[in-house]
This record gives sequence, C-alpha cells and structure tokens, in this order.
Amino acid sequence: MSEKWTPGPLVNSKAPGHSLLEVRNISKRFPGVIALDDITFTLKAGEILGIVGENGAGKSTLMKSISGALAPDSGQILIDGTVMELGDPRIISQHGLSMIYQELTVIPNLSAEENVCLGAWPGSKGFLKKNKMRETYLKVSEVLGSNIPGKTLGSNLSVAEKQIVEILRALVSNKQVIILDEPTTALGLEERTALKKIMKNLVSTGKGLVFISHDLDDVLDICDRVMVLREGRVVTIDDSASQTKDSLVKSMLGREIKKAKNMERNLRSSETPTIKIQNLHSSKLRIDELAIYPGEITAIAGLVGSGRSELFRALLGADAIESGSMNVQGVQTSWPKTVTDGIKIGFALAPEERKTEGLVLSLSAENNVALPNLSDLSMRKSNSFKEQVKKIVSQVGFDPAKLGVTTGSFSGGNQQKLVLARWLLRKPKVLLLDEPTKGIDIGAKEEVFSTIQKTIKEDPSMCVVIASSDFDEVSIYADRILIMHNGEIISDNQKGITVDEILSKIFLHSQSQKTKGDVEHAS
Repeated sequence: MSEKWTPGPLVNSKAPGHSLLEVRNISKRFPGVIALDDITFTLKAGEILGIVGENGAGKSTLMKSISGALAPDSGQILIDGTVMELGDPRIISQHGLSMIYQELTVIPNLSAEENVCLGAWPGSKGFLKKNKMRETYLKVSEVLGSNIPGKTLGSNLSVAEKQIVEILRALVSNKQVIILDEPTTALGLEERTALKKIMKNLVSTGKGLVFISHDLDDVLDICDRVMVLREGRVVTIDDSASQTKDSLVKSMLGREIKKAKNMERNLRSSETPTIKIQNLHSSKLRIDELAIYPGEITAIAGLVGSGRSELFRALLGADAIESGSMNVQGVQTSWPKTVTDGIKIGFALAPEERKTEGLVLSLSAENNVALPNLSDLSMRKSNSFKEQVKKIVSQVGFDPAKLGVTTGSFSGGNQQKLVLARWLLRKPKVLLLDEPTKGIDIGAKEEVFSTIQKTIKEDPSMCVVIASSDFDEVSIYADRILIMHNGEIISDNQKGITVDEILSKIFLHSQSQKTKGDVEHAS
C-alpha cells in the first residue's frame, strides 16, 4: 500500500438536498410474482429516508436491486449522478454505497479498529501501520460520537456495537449512501438511543441513510421522510412530520387495522401451577421462585440482557444451571439436563432467532413443522399426519398450499407461524415464545397474537409464556406480567400495568442495585 494512504473524506462536500441516490422506474419479476413495479425515489445528502412495508411488500428485493446483489429487469440506479451497471455489487460499492444487513459481517477474531479499517488497512511494503489505523479509528469514532474501545474483539461486541462498527467502516471507506436493514430489531432501549444518535451524527456529515424497519415508532422518530411499499409498489413517500403511526399502517395494509384493546383476562384453569421452580441459580440467573399457571398468558418483560432468553433456555435444558428444583403439576421432577429432557417434561420453545435456531431454512415448510413430531419417520408419508399438519398451519394463518415451498423463501411472519404450528401440533404443557413478533410486520403480529389467544381458549390446560422487550404488546396481551432485570424477577403484576409503570420498576430497581453496590464498595 502507499505511504500516503488516508481514509476517505469524513464529511461529504455535497450540499444538503443534493441527490446522492436516484432510483428510477425499477421493476423486478419472479415466476408468477411482480416483486417490484416501477419503483422511483431519491435519497438526498443529509437525509434519513425510512422504508416500511409488510413482509413481502418488496423491501428486501428493492435493497438487493439497489446494492447490486440482484439485477432488476428494468430501470436505472444513479449514485451521485452516475448511472450504475445493474447487478454489479462491486461497482456500486466502489461508487459509494454500503448495504448493512441484519446478518452483520464483523469478524470475531479481529479488533473493533481492525474491523473498521477492513479492506483499507494502512501500511507500506506489506507492513501494517497500526498507529495509522488507530488514528483513523479514533478520528471516525470522534466524528460519529462512538466510544467503543478500539482493541475490543469483534466476538465481545454487542449487537448494537457491531452495527456501529459497520457504520464506522462505511465512513472510513468513504461511502456516501448507507442502507441499514432492521438495525434496531435486537436492541434494547439504551442501545437504540445510542444507535439513533450515531445515525443522526452520520447524516450531519452530508451522507445519506436509508433506514428499513418494522418499528414504526423508530421510523417516525429518526427519519426525515418515509416511503411505504405495498405489493411491490410505492404507495406514498412523504415527510415524517406529516405522517402518523396510524397513517403508515393504513398505507402498508391498504386498510385500517382495528386497534388492539386490553383483552379480558384469561382465567387460570387451576390454582395448581403447571410448573413451579425454586432456587434457580446459574451464571446469569438468580430466581428464588417462579410459578406458571394453566390457562394464562404470562409475559416475561425486560430489557435486552435482562435474562429472559436465558431463563427459557434453562427451563428447556438447553443451558446448564448451578442449582434449582422443578415441580411439574404437583410432582417433583428432575431438572432437564438436555433439550430432549425438557421436551419430554412438556416444554416447547420458539426461539428468538428463528432463522438460525428455530427452523431449517433449506427444508420445506411441511418438513419443518413435522421435525419434532415424528417418533416414527414413516408417519411423515401418512395421509392422517399430512392432514394434521394442514389443519394446524391453517389455524396459525399459514396457507397449506405452500407447505411444499422451501422455508427460507418465506417472510419473517410466515416463518414465525411455522414455528408456532410445529409446537402446537405437539401440544406442550408450556409453550415458551421468545420475542415472537421480532422482525415481523404489524399485520403478522396481529395474526400471531390472535393465534396465541385462540390456543389458550381452546386448550386451557396449556400455559403460554412470552419473553418480550415490546412492553406495549405485553401490556395488551398478557394476563400476568413478570418483570426481569439482571437475571432476577423483580416484580409480579396482573393485567393492567402500563408501559410507563414497567419501565419505572426496571429503572428504580437498577438504581437501587447501583446504590447498594456503591455502599458495599465504600464499606
């Protein structure tokens, strides 16, 4: 490399309002489907453009077409006035566009500063200039207000920090247009706030940012304009100040959605808990007692990192514990040491990461639903079993005609329906749902919760436990709300608790723990 290596300009010379990205009349067809139909829009310097739409509206196809991962059938893409060769990601990247996907590309065994400078490491004659790299890292971090230590390994970064590292990398390589695909999906409240600040700082340098998200609150909070896609077409594109959450939903769905109301509380079918655990201790959990009752929807509410997922994995037998006792329907039971043990007891888990932990994307929808339900593989071909599968997927709102289609081709909403169908077919005692609406659109969320409500009404012997960081959903749909913080259950509440009350309990507990720690440290 040259001795004169320097990062690209951190501040764009283009004036606010200058067109950085122009998409003109882009169309894309697949067999039997018009995925994109004459899409046209412009991204300006200094602007955050939000793109929203239901699963299957065309967002992913559009972003792949813009980044060059997919060649559209017709239309033009211009970056800073230059017409791009469609379907060539290398050329499009060289002209200043970066696509940051949900599946992040931070390399685990490289440091944050090495990841940021990846592909542009400063040096000469084959030798890396670490001081120059560190200088560059500190400079871009200062511009965006990031405080991630440069020596931190990629494997030790949080999801939010990895998002920020990807943005810093785009800045170092002088990208003018950055597309973020669902960047806030896996983040807690504090992490979301930090990432939004980084995004605002980024566009203040003259860059342009495209923000794709199902979270309409985030979209309205951070974006200057919002574009709505439906069935591959642009329905509306307007200033966010003139939009509301309700107007966006109506544009996305083509209809008004009936506002969810606090539903009547489901009554316990028995005062004998289905599951009762005591003295559960692990590296991340400290729970003295927890009882889950039949006929109820119980929510475990907490911020990211509160221990919700760890509790579910411990109950299922996926993670080892240090100590704990379990009582199942009044009978003392050995704690499950494996997932197989947990399933035999009656647990079923729909994990947060459905694509990597909940489904085999290369298999058909039918085979995914069948996987844990076949003690005898020959049953798969039986007509009676096939009818059972068709019936259960219909109940969760999945089209039985698509059971033969590869699971990886479905939207997040339909994939979540398949995970639900799989475990409902098995009729578990306790159905554990970890972030069941993560990454799915508002219409699919309504269907998922409708299925959960219907399930508990039809089989009041079942318990449904939802782990969620979406406190609006929790306050509407749960009969009982347990609040977790730092691996502990800090509050047990009945239906009616508000979002503000949930947050207040978390922050007050956090503050009391901090005060207690300060006192102990001082003594």
